[in-house]
Amino acid sequence: MGMHLNMRGKLILSFLLLAVVAAVVGAVGTRYIVKMQALGADLYERFTATMNDMSAISDGFYKQKILLRELYLNALRPEANRNALVADAKQEMAGLEEGLIMSHATVEAAVDDEGTLKILADMRTDIDRFGTEVGEEVADLIAAGNMEGAYNVLTGTKAVEIENKIAEAIDLLFAQREMSAQKQAETNARLAAAATTTMSIIIAAGFVVAALLGLLLSRFISRPVKEMVVAAQQFAEGDLNVELTKKAKDEIGVLAEALRTVSDNMSDVLADIRKAADQVAAGAAQLAATSSSLSAGAMQQAGSIEEITAALRQIEVKTGQNAKNANTAGGLVEVVSINATKGTDCMQKMLRAMDEINVSAADIANVIKLIDEISFQTNLLALNAAVEAARAGQHGKGFAVVAEEVRNLATRSSKAAKNTTELIGQALQKIGDGIRTAGETAEALEDIVKSIESLTAIINDFIVASNEQAAGIEQITKAIVQVAEVVHATSAAAEQGAAASEELAGQADLLKEMVGRFKLKKKILPDAGGKEPLQTGCEEELPGDAVLEI
Repeated sequence: MGMHLNMRGKLILSFLLLAVVAAVVGAVGTRYIVKMQALGADLYERFTATMNDMSAISDGFYKQKILLRELYLNALRPEANRNALVADAKQEMAGLEEGLIMSHATVEAAVDDEGTLKILADMRTDIDRFGTEVGEEVADLIAAGNMEGAYNVLTGTKAVEIENKIAEAIDLLFAQREMSAQKQAETNARLAAAATTTMSIIIAAGFVVAALLGLLLSRFISRPVKEMVVAAQQFAEGDLNVELTKKAKDEIGVLAEALRTVSDNMSDVLADIRKAADQVAAGAAQLAATSSSLSAGAMQQAGSIEEITAALRQIEVKTGQNAKNANTAGGLVEVVSINATKGTDCMQKMLRAMDEINVSAADIANVIKLIDEISFQTNLLALNAAVEAARAGQHGKGFAVVAEEVRNLATRSSKAAKNTTELIGQALQKIGDGIRTAGETAEALEDIVKSIESLTAIINDFIVASNEQAAGIEQITKAIVQVAEVVHATSAAAEQGAAASEELAGQADLLKEMVGRFKLKKKILPDAGGKEPLQTGCEEELPGDAVLEI
């Protein structure tokens, strides 16, 4: 087993070897079992089943012989219908022949030696001869009524010769099958003996391998563990001068290396602690002096912080007042914005009213134009009436006076309509000027509303900033108060530190006394006077895959 493997690797390798031995035993046993199963199946298929088929051939042949003799005996009866008996016998002979053919084919397929195949072929020929030369001839003679001829054929030399040859062939086949089966059984027995011997050898070898692996594992584990137990006892007694010889790469070797590292590191640490105790004693005196100076400075800082706190409180009051004024200004600007919006709405209503007046003036102009046309028509009618009155002479004088008055009235109406038209034109012009002026006023009001909205946003931002500034100053004030509390606490802690320094000096002396109880390794240690950090070695990576942690 390799020295460079860890314990996990050694254990895995050992159990893998045992598993390989077990797998070999199982594989060999399985191989022999499968082979014996195959031989058993072959023994059954080639011999047992074949012998059943040969028995079927023998039975079929003897049934044919019995069938022919029964046919002959039944045909001797006076009342027998020979033709019917012959027909039934031939049908049964055909069925027996079919069974013989199937059994013969099965036996022939299972046999592989040439001698047996030749015996089967000769027997098949003899069976066919018996069916044709004896069976068919006897049936034909019985059907023809020649009972004596049929008897002579059944008991004749040819029939006896064929029967004897078939019987000898069947006996020879049975003898050969039995001999082959016996040889196959002997082969199976030899295979079983070989399997038993092989399995016994492999199992014995596996036992030897397992025993050797156990001895090797115990050797690799017990010796170094005993050495580390002795080292641990020395550690318990305060003797750090321990030497471990185990150098393997497994977990035990890593543990031994870790113990060596612990021994070295503890020696270094205790030596450094001894030097550090001297430094602590010297530093304790310096700490006492520093604590006194820190206490005096903290008192001065406390006075300055109180003055800063008072100034911040005044700033906080002024900032709060600014925030209130900004909120008031924001409310006033909001009112002005609402009023400006109302003025804009009123101006829009006035513009709509002027548009309606303009439309009405246009309608009035149309009416006046109609009046002017009516006056013109009336004047024409009056003129026509005057002409007609002049034609009438004395009788038309009164009508002429009326026509003259009507014409004068039409002229006056026309003048009045023209004057009204001019006045309406002037009014429309002034209304247009008023609409333009009102539009400009509405635009100016809209600009004022937008400016007021912008001013409102600025004032709102100023309000938010003022509130945030007030909150920030309040937080600063709280922080300064907390700093003052911390300064007072620092002053008290400095006084306590001075007292603790004296106690620390006493603890350093006690620490040196405790370190003196250990027996350290004799080697040059690094200077621990503050130039190099204290190294414990606890962070170093150990050989293998383990890391020592203290």
